[in-house]
Amino acid sequence: IKKLEKEDRELIRLRYIADLSFKDMTKILNINQVTLRVKIHRALGHARSIIKTQMYE
Repeated sequence: IKKLEKEDRELIRLRYIADLSFKDMTKILNINQVTLRVKIHRALGHARSIIKTQMYE
């Protein structure tokens, strides 16, 4: 997780660790829900990529 960009870490932390709803996150981050969902999808993709890379090192 530390290898992720700051924004990606924050999105994953808010959604999955703090267990915030998309609605609450949109208010905190001041972005619309579609944009938020895309950003989270991309952040998870980055996380998957990093995990896969580390598994094969």
